[in-house]
Amino acid sequence: MLDARNVSARQGRKHILHDISFSAQPGQVSAIVGPSGAGKSTFLKAMTGDLAYSGSITLNGQDIAQARLADLARIRAVLSQSTPMAFPFTVIEVVRLGLINSPGQDHIAQSALARVGLTGFEGRFYQELSGGEQQRVQLARILAQVWRPLGDDGVPSWLFLDEPVSSLDIGHQLQVMRIVRDFASAGGGVVMVMHDLNLTAMSADKVLLLKDGRAIDQGNPSTVFRNDQLSHAYECDLFVNRTPSTYAFILPQSAAPS
Repeated sequence: MLDARNVSARQGRKHILHDISFSAQPGQVSAIVGPSGAGKSTFLKAMTGDLAYSGSITLNGQDIAQARLADLARIRAVLSQSTPMAFPFTVIEVVRLGLINSPGQDHIAQSALARVGLTGFEGRFYQELSGGEQQRVQLARILAQVWRPLGDDGVPSWLFLDEPVSSLDIGHQLQVMRIVRDFASAGGGVVMVMHDLNLTAMSADKVLLLKDGRAIDQGNPSTVFRNDQLSHAYECDLFVNRTPSTYAFILPQSAAPS
């Protein structure tokens, strides 16, 4: 499991995270939500070992602060908000970068591209793609890195995703949500930063709500997504509705312009 306790972090002199505790289980999709500047991406970077912090974070029993990045790369893959590439790599070359745990197994790279709906894009140059296509190529790359959600030894792999649907149309957003759900259902763990509260309510098993670098609440979406709590976090009137299929959807209380 992922276990973060009393995590704080700074960037320069600015205190970004304040004493956050959070846990995530393999077999589940966990989402971190909150307004811009709440500390979501900073917390994700701490959990992946990419940012110094105080407190304690363990992943599958390993202390993140003490683990080598090469060792972490065997059990977790990270999708950043953006991954600029300076050289003219083809799509398949980008995805092959994820084969650090499966060198030479090109069929995994091909299967990962198929999983994100980009079969036939192998020979195209990455820089020639749209922003959404580039985002899906990067998702294929990290899927190739941890292709098996659960190893033969029973150790789960993890996906850490920072706004994985930010550049995608609704059809591809739903495709990505199916991918993360399938990964979790196969025994892996997923932790993702999300801005779309409706996709989060539909897809996540657990939600952590942040504001100003502090945890406001965490739990299943039906308990965390409440009118008063969301309105406070986002500083606007929000109204949580319910559907017969039980997941929530959130709308502005006053959607019409004044």
